Amino acid sequence: MAQLTLALIGATGCIGKEIMDLLEHDERVNTLIPIASKGTQKSQIGFRGKQISLRHLEIESFEGVDLAIAACPASVGKEGLGFLVDEGVPLIDLSGVWGTEAPLLAAGFDMNDGNRMREAGVVTAARPEAIVVARILRALQEAARVLRVGGTLMMPAAIAGRDGVEELSRQVVSMFNSQEPPRSLFPEGLAFDVSPGWGGVLENGWAGGEMRNAIQVGMLTGLFPQAICMDVCVLPLFAGMAGSLQVDLNPGWEIGNVMAALEQSDDLCMSPPNRLMPRRMIGSTDIAVGRVRANLTDTGLNLWVACDPQRIAAANAISLVETLLWSES
Repeated sequence: MAQLTLALIGATGCIGKEIMDLLEHDERVNTLIPIASKGTQKSQIGFRGKQISLRHLEIESFEGVDLAIAACPASVGKEGLGFLVDEGVPLIDLSGVWGTEAPLLAAGFDMNDGNRMREAGVVTAARPEAIVVARILRALQEAARVLRVGGTLMMPAAIAGRDGVEELSRQVVSMFNSQEPPRSLFPEGLAFDVSPGWGGVLENGWAGGEMRNAIQVGMLTGLFPQAICMDVCVLPLFAGMAGSLQVDLNPGWEIGNVMAALEQSDDLCMSPPNRLMPRRMIGSTDIAVGRVRANLTDTGLNLWVACDPQRIAAANAISLVETLLWSES
């Protein structure tokens, strides 16, 4: 099996750091090329006990690269990444800028679109919140037919990347010192508050992040997006995600069968309430599920979930590399 030369765009960001951490002892990656924006103050980054030089997002940096992962902000855009596809560098995009123009993939789900990656030159990695919801629904579908799903996904400031974490930190410090806080990524503020809709609230009341989540969960599970209505809000957390799901099931479902399906799922970790806290999940790829109970009309169930979305996004990206390249070796 040939060893891989992998380029990581956004190596200094939240997800980029998680990817590097997971690759630290992965011998299948022989060479890692970290890519950062020209505005990055660092010139080197630590990996496998050494300091390696950061490169800029330009074609010269990708010579000899087998595959690239884009874990950069969406602001880089297709304009900033498109030259890789034009030059024939296979790309796994976590920024979402290709939308539905590129095949949507998530590890462990139907990978028939993998061949389309070789045709299009790029795949879109599913968002971590969509992966989490889809894995829960897939487990439930082993015991009952899912009709609809609603609820609230509570995301950390890291949903906006490293800059989001830094802005929240500066907002907290500024407000403690009675100063005007910076409000670029979170223009209405986030410290000591909640942003009720991520991705911009549209005239119809939906937020961009909610519509994207409905589409991606639908594509992964086979449900119609119209049956998926979940709020995606941002809490003043630096990392870690929590969520409350309300799932409507077909008549005749039984709580015992549902619990057995959740417990037998390799994707989920059944957890007590004190484990269902975002901070406890930081650094783990586990999806903690608990507080499962039938709703008061017995038409479905409610449950709670907690995880580290950045870690899950990183693990998914590496798994896609395995599926798209290493599986052929």
